[in-house]
Amino acid sequence: MSNARLTLRVARDGEPVEDFSLGTALTFTQGSAQIQQRYLPPTGWEAGSYTFEVILETVDSATGVATTLATMETESPVVVE
Repeated sequence: MSNARLTLRVARDGEPVEDFSLGTALTFTQGSAQIQQRYLPPTGWEAGSYTFEVILETVDSATGVATTLATMETESPVVVE
């Protein structure tokens, strides 16, 4: 897969915080891949229940249209007190 985009979607207490880009114009070969990236919310960690979703898309280089290939949500929220 080429021209892939990986995004981390973050929500706090069910409200969107941001869509954080983990990478653009990525190329994945067959097999597993590992991406390590630290994350800090734009306003810092505030009290609440955070959920995370990773979205893998491929982007058509001719039209710029993105097609979602896979999404994965965290199994349980991260609670900040």
